[in-house]
Amino acid sequence: MNRRMRQFLILLSALSMAGMGLAQTAPAAPPAGLPASATRLTTADQVLRANLEAIGGEATLRKITSRAMKGDLDLPAAGGRLRWECVAKSPNKRLITIDMPGYGLVREGFDGQTAWTWAPDGGIQLKTGESLARTRRDAEFHPELKWPELFPAITLQGIQPVGGRDAYALLAQPPSGNPEKLYFDVQTLLLVRRDSETDSPSGKVPIEMYYEDYRPVDGTQVPFRIRMPTPAIAQFTLTLTECRHNVSIGNSRFDQPRK
Repeated sequence: MNRRMRQFLILLSALSMAGMGLAQTAPAAPPAGLPASATRLTTADQVLRANLEAIGGEATLRKITSRAMKGDLDLPAAGGRLRWECVAKSPNKRLITIDMPGYGLVREGFDGQTAWTWAPDGGIQLKTGESLARTRRDAEFHPELKWPELFPAITLQGIQPVGGRDAYALLAQPPSGNPEKLYFDVQTLLLVRRDSETDSPSGKVPIEMYYEDYRPVDGTQVPFRIRMPTPAIAQFTLTLTECRHNVSIGNSRFDQPRK
């Protein structure tokens, strides 16, 4: 497996994580039943309930059933800016496509059961084991409705700085694999950072993901800039240029390529 293929496998795994937090809404006031001051939340359950209420509650989330996005992917290791697209459909289907001039299309898809990646010099590769489990988790269209299922053990680790602002740091343990760390801004309760690990041919690679530049789209707040400063081999900045909700997407769009 050449270096470019390893790079894109890490990149695709990281971009799969980027979907979490794409349907957030800033709160108008602290949710009912929680402490009046946003800095006084003391348990992970309070933070997660506050996040759900902040984004409008379950009824509001369920009104959005699909999403189509386009963006510019600045990837220093690839020497420039690439075209990026992602389509997703409730409850857990997703397809990510990267167009690299001189190389071709690189894709990662999940049809609700099967997860796969495809690259011109690597062909189709099916995910199994922990890689499949992580993709299934990352493809969840409304993770805010399923935090306890996605991460059965979640604990509040305190308040830590993220980008010069205070954020609640939650340690989240999935049913299998390594724990992740989720950071929610103390004031907005939006997801602003996610730390995880991904597998690579050379071992586990730590990933830091930052969600920035939230903008209103159809009553929700969408992060139009997503950064991954580490690892160096696949660091990127993704800047959205388009985000549309409730578009028609056929299920066959997520099927693995035949060749």
